[in-house]
Amino acid sequence: MGAKMTNPLKGTQVELPPLFLKDNLEQLNGAQKRDRLRTVAGQILTGERVYKCGRHRIGAIVTISASSTGAMFNGVETCGSIWHCPVCAEKISNKRRLEVAAAIDGTKERRGGVYMLTLTMKHAPFDKCAALKDAVAMAWRKLQNTRAWRSIKEDRQIFGTIRALEITHGANGWHPHLHILLLTENELSEHEQEETRLEIFEQWDKKIYALTGQYCHADACDLRPTNSSEYLTKGADRKAGKMKWGADREISKANIKQGKGGKTPFELLEAAYYGNRQAAAMFAEYAAAFKGARHITWTHGLKDFFEIAEILDEKIAEISPEKVAGQDELPFSEDLNMRMIVALDRGTWAAVCRHNLRPDLLDAAYKHGRAGVVGLLAKYGLSVWLGTGHINEDQTNAQFSNDGKVIFNRVTARPPRLTEMPHSATPWKD
Repeated sequence: MGAKMTNPLKGTQVELPPLFLKDNLEQLNGAQKRDRLRTVAGQILTGERVYKCGRHRIGAIVTISASSTGAMFNGVETCGSIWHCPVCAEKISNKRRLEVAAAIDGTKERRGGVYMLTLTMKHAPFDKCAALKDAVAMAWRKLQNTRAWRSIKEDRQIFGTIRALEITHGANGWHPHLHILLLTENELSEHEQEETRLEIFEQWDKKIYALTGQYCHADACDLRPTNSSEYLTKGADRKAGKMKWGADREISKANIKQGKGGKTPFELLEAAYYGNRQAAAMFAEYAAAFKGARHITWTHGLKDFFEIAEILDEKIAEISPEKVAGQDELPFSEDLNMRMIVALDRGTWAAVCRHNLRPDLLDAAYKHGRAGVVGLLAKYGLSVWLGTGHINEDQTNAQFSNDGKVIFNRVTARPPRLTEMPHSATPWKD
């Protein structure tokens, strides 16, 4: 029986299942690791959509589609939460990075300046995550309504801002901070940059004190020029597919990067994976505090200025393929020409989830197509179901029309029972 803990999303006592998986995360690729952590997040947040994300069927069958850029499941629920779900966060942050990079590069092309403003506040181990998150978000909103901020914007020709919210946890408790890109019509001199930093710090200090009764440290405000990852990455690294960490990544991927001084929420989730129940409780506290919060906020009209279409996080997660082993960030498109290659019935899909095979199936579909999926499932005593019965590799082509679409009829066949359980995992109840 799992240990009891208070779920802050519900406010009631719940049974937390044993944190169960025995795989060493360091030996897994990125896709496998994110899949395992999503499972643990679902166990901790049983009342949230991440509990069903990537495993709960929304139809009679689950299909796998692939293209030259990636692979994905269809017919499975997606939570679309950048805060709760490592898998959805990866998809969403990839799209948001492209948007921020477009704004940075567009400003540079206009010979403007791009500056990274970082704001934080004092905090102590006993401070609650929600209170700190609300304080920094409210302080920035109030600062933007001041006459002093309007004067700063006019003097420095700031025509737009892009704000990202982030929090980590360390020895001194929760550490909230804002990363804000300031986009200016012209580049600022070093003297102007320092003057701007001091003027913003003065207003920030006042707003934080009004909200918390505490003044800020002198290093609570930082301002420096910055560039996009594309700009920072030189030719050799670009050819090798290695991108430097630019402002676009700092803004869009701050919540999923590796923490420096403290642990990010998903690093707390890693500790929970190995059975650390304090880390699980802290992740639950964070999840309750950030549920529904805006991750990235643009100045009104700024996306239109750069001709960036608005799209919701949930939609991005729903239509984006998942990254597989060895892939860099995927290009985003609402029309990736995905081609359905196989279908799985409910019994096979339940076994896939039980064996933690989801990322491996996508990897096989992307790299080897239909034969790769069939071969992988065969290792676990499973068959692909197409509505016309089970198929073997030599029968595969007969089950598809010339354009690659599945031919269905009313005859259904159940997959064989599993003959072995090579992975140790606690099965989910569907």
